[in-house]
Amino acid sequence: MWNYDQALPPCARWRPANLELIEQPLPYWDIEGMARLRQKVVTPVFADEAARELHHIKQIIDLQAADGLFIKTQKAGGLLKSQRWLALARLSGMAVMCGCMPGSGLEASPTAHLLVADEWASRFVQENCGPLSVHDVFESDGTPRRDRPHGPRYDKEECSHRRPGLGVELNEAFIAEHLSRGYAPASCRLDRI
Repeated sequence: MWNYDQALPPCARWRPANLELIEQPLPYWDIEGMARLRQKVVTPVFADEAARELHHIKQIIDLQAADGLFIKTQKAGGLLKSQRWLALARLSGMAVMCGCMPGSGLEASPTAHLLVADEWASRFVQENCGPLSVHDVFESDGTPRRDRPHGPRYDKEECSHRRPGLGVELNEAFIAEHLSRGYAPASCRLDRI
């Protein structure tokens, strides 16, 4: 991770490359430095790690430290908090890109639902491709894989599951086959929580 003085020269040199954006060029805690850098470069600067809580997003907006935000539902704390982040971004006119961690379709499914449900987020290019990178497949024919949960489907674009919930169907046979020997499956009754 660079400091401001290290980031400025390469960010300025990259202008002819016509990059789409520069993601989190400074440490998460240097929001003021990102604001100074953003004033000096033409390429849009997006905050990722700097957007940790709502008050950080407000600080990014107030200081005009970024042209956009990366929102990861896991980092934000779930769908409700992600919707709050999106509301702040929309009210300030800030672009939003929903990113992901390298995970399964189950990991990416909440973000797929968020993108389908939120008109502001769906305006921008998105990066919710964790399952594709994990399985080294960037196009899917929709064929279910026996060894992973069913999450969002990818056919050149992402779409959420068509039923309520995250689209996860428990594969009891897979769990029984892969259960560690000597351990019994754990269960919990939701009506007792």
